[in-house]
This record gives sequence, C-alpha cells and structure tokens, in this order.
Amino acid sequence: MHHATLFPFILIFMINTSAAEVFNSIQHKSFIACGNTIMRLNCSSTNDILRIIGANYGRFTSFLCHPNSWPTPSSQWDLQCSAGGSFAIASERCDGKPTCTLKPSTTLFGDPCTTTPKYLEVLYRCVGMYSVNIVYHNLT
Repeated sequence: MHHATLFPFILIFMINTSAAEVFNSIQHKSFIACGNTIMRLNCSSTNDILRIIGANYGRFTSFLCHPNSWPTPSSQWDLQCSAGGSFAIASERCDGKPTCTLKPSTTLFGDPCTTTPKYLEVLYRCVGMYSVNIVYHNLT
C-alpha cells in the first residue's frame, strides 16, 4: 500500500463513511491503475458487493505511474491534481456490484491538470450483499 497517496482520502473518509467503516478501515483495499490501463475491482466472496469509499483521478505523488515518455518533466507536474467527480463516477459505476471495471482516462473523468500524467486510485471494501440496505419497519 502506498501511504503517501492515501492522504487525500482522509477527507473523503470523513464525508462518505460511517464511524464503523472508518474503525474497520483495515478491511479497505486500495487499487491504483496507471495511464489507460483497465482497473478491475472484485470481491472474492460470491455474496459480497463493492462499496466505494474514495476515488481520485489525478496525481498526488511523482513516484507512482511514472511515464518516461511524458513530454512535461516530473518536476513540473501538478501534485495536487484531482478530478472533482472521481468519487461520484466510481461509485455510480461500481457500488453494489460484485465486480467492476474502470478505465482511468480523461474521457471518463475529465482533465484536471493537462500538463500532468494521471492515475486512478480507488479505495473500496467488500460488504455482504444482504447487510447493505437493512430497513426496519414498525409493524404495530
């Protein structure tokens, strides 16, 4: 796990998760996809579904996904680069499914920093399909 890149997710954690989920964060998984590769998220149990906790398409470090052919030198990259709708897009496409694919591209996420190569980082967990939407009804 790359701890330096998880820093941006702290705020997302606080906004998008309950206290129980933050407490159980050891069960969260992080996946990083460089360039135009395809990210495949899946839950190993057949009864589990994906729950997206955080996502960022952009760049927060120069160490990950370092394309040698990029025309702009890494010293000039924007390391505070973040596509604003990353979490919403990843959630819309993956939440509630047992598997999901995402392609980190400007076509899907937009281009928040044109002179910087970007990668997609998704933080997720697998939850029991039947424990997600429990609704209690008063039968009196």
